[in-house]
Amino acid sequence: MYFLGWMHYYGLCAERDYDKAVEWFRKAATAGDKDGMYYLGRAYEEGKGVEKDTDRAIEWYRKAAANGQEDAKKALERLKAQSGEPGQI
Repeated sequence: MYFLGWMHYYGLCAERDYDKAVEWFRKAATAGDKDGMYYLGRAYEEGKGVEKDTDRAIEWYRKAAANGQEDAKKALERLKAQSGEPGQI
């Protein structure tokens, strides 16, 4: 499911449509797909298809990272470094 969202997010083999992308990412994420969780977090971080919300992005990145999604782990580290605050995000 996440791959259908990914196709809409990047406009590959489908028209670029962030709303549809988020719809598919959310379906995948709620079904337990770690990549769907990551891309839903990314959509929240970038404000594409949803209102920009760093807290929600972090929430989804954490869920994805807990399921072994490596890009989500990197995103959390990046956000931690950007915040300039010690400790865990």
